[in-house]
Amino acid sequence: LAAVLWHTAGVSEWRAGLPLRTSPSSGALFSTELYVATLGLVGLAPGLWHYDAERHALARLADAPPSPAALGLPAGTASDGMDWIVASAVVRRTGRKYGDRSYRYLLADLGHALENVVRAAAAVGLPATLAARFDEAAAARSLGLDGREEIVLAVVALETPGRGVARASAPVQERSMSAGTRGVEDRHAGTPASPLDLTLAMHHAPSWQPDRTVAAPQALPTPPPDVAASPRPSVALPAVDRVSDAGVLARIARRRSVRRFAPDPVSLGALAGVLDGLSASVAPLSTAVRVQLVAHAVQGLAPGAWRCEPATRRLLPRRVGADPRGASRAAALDQDVIGHAAVVCVLSIDRAALAADQMGEARASR
Repeated sequence: LAAVLWHTAGVSEWRAGLPLRTSPSSGALFSTELYVATLGLVGLAPGLWHYDAERHALARLADAPPSPAALGLPAGTASDGMDWIVASAVVRRTGRKYGDRSYRYLLADLGHALENVVRAAAAVGLPATLAARFDEAAAARSLGLDGREEIVLAVVALETPGRGVARASAPVQERSMSAGTRGVEDRHAGTPASPLDLTLAMHHAPSWQPDRTVAAPQALPTPPPDVAASPRPSVALPAVDRVSDAGVLARIARRRSVRRFAPDPVSLGALAGVLDGLSASVAPLSTAVRVQLVAHAVQGLAPGAWRCEPATRRLLPRRVGADPRGASRAAALDQDVIGHAAVVCVLSIDRAALAADQMGEARASR
């Protein structure tokens, strides 16, 4: 458990007084907080705990863990052999800088953290499953959160085989922390506050409650015509050797966001490895996500926009541009990091697939 928590949100380096974490965060603001509800592990007593990332410690919030129902999970959710990691976001940490765009960044940060949970848990033999349905208002009440300054975003089940009586030597330090002080300390507290209303409205819109009726999918407007057909043929991705998960923890620990790139092109095989990795972890909650590429400098791939088709492992031509680097940079508000990259990944959503989601388009959007 200690390994999973540290490789998800732990501090891997201090730089100029700023704690850098093992998962990326927009603006290095790190709004994601982690909580653990456990029935008891070898070395850790049953209860509800908050993960204090800067001290790599667990703070006890309650002597008994909330039940699956109290975490807002559907009736009949099994609890035997399960521990739960609940991810929240301290909204104002991101909101002070990004204002009305905050919810996008909160969810992007969450996505990075959840991928680390899945990878790290697999590496230490704890299968992790993301809960698609849960009532975040109920989960917030169980954690003692107000649902405004700090909101619940995800619940992850860990299948933990190593249960037993708590021992004196715990893998993560234990310390006391009052419910009113955990996780919301803000090192940017001196800056002006930003309104949270739009972010909170976006959060509540896709919330799921057990008794909410999902509306039937609505007919979508006819999309505009696609770009002109490209004369370029599709490109088959070369076979790549699967990288073992054995070294994933070490790679997470070394990870850093890169802002400057060498001018050398990347190989098509390296790009194929990245694209294969996108579909190599747990099954996605939504099938609506599409992966597009803008190739700037890839050996064996013409510059321009391409769509990745994972099922056939082919790249389909989308648009030919005289200056893809310039177009990418302009779309990214003239950020050098995008213009200098060898290839840029762009994620999009197929609206028809989103509307057909069994939980409804609002929930599927998250």
